[in-house]
Amino acid sequence: MSNIKISHSVMFHHFHGDGHPRTQGSINAAQLEAIIMWLRNNYNILAPQEYKNKVISNTIEQRDICLSFDDALLSQFDIALPILEKKNIKAFFFIYSAPILGEINYLEVFRYFRTTVYDDINDFYKNFFNNVSEVNKAKYLLEKKKFNEKK
Repeated sequence: MSNIKISHSVMFHHFHGDGHPRTQGSINAAQLEAIIMWLRNNYNILAPQEYKNKVISNTIEQRDICLSFDDALLSQFDIALPILEKKNIKAFFFIYSAPILGEINYLEVFRYFRTTVYDDINDFYKNFFNNVSEVNKAKYLLEKKKFNEKK
């Protein structure tokens, strides 16, 4: 058994408000502030460099955590970053590299579309799968039969 300590991070993704639509799993600025307040009361939020150094030197403590933001989304920049700056918190931002290479992140385009066009995400998926089955019914039925949601 090794003496390596376990480190923890709290990762955020989507935010809504200020021109960013509510999406599945998104939170707003007030919710982020409440989460940060709770985390500050229960954990020691470290800046990225300090967190990295403590992990490398195996001096990370159980109450030490860092905050991270996945995919460097515009909603993080518009909604979360001002809160982090106000609270003087530094965080990791993990950047989705496709846009840097000039590639469109279609996942975000599709997420925006289904959120702004459909009132309910289940309506979107119902419509989506109906249309897919019309394009190639035999292939759709074959793949649906092979799909095992438990896996």
